[in-house]
Amino acid sequence: MSMQDLSFDLRRITFDIVSPQPSAMRMMLELVGPKHLLFGSDYPWVKPSVILEALRSLHLNPTDMKSILHENAETLFNLN
Repeated sequence: MSMQDLSFDLRRITFDIVSPQPSAMRMMLELVGPKHLLFGSDYPWVKPSVILEALRSLHLNPTDMKSILHENAETLFNLN
């Protein structure tokens, strides 16, 4: 299976961003895109502020940040 095939298959799944490592976040952004990512923290093991700081360090555009921080969850769970 090629990376392109894998990326296509993974775009059918929604993932949470729980890694405090910006490089891991960047990898998932490149693999599945911001519309398939949710903000998450693995609290109490990792404080939400640590994950948010790592996410902000990526300097994403405001639309992608809003998608990851709340819009994707609102859509996924029909909260709109």
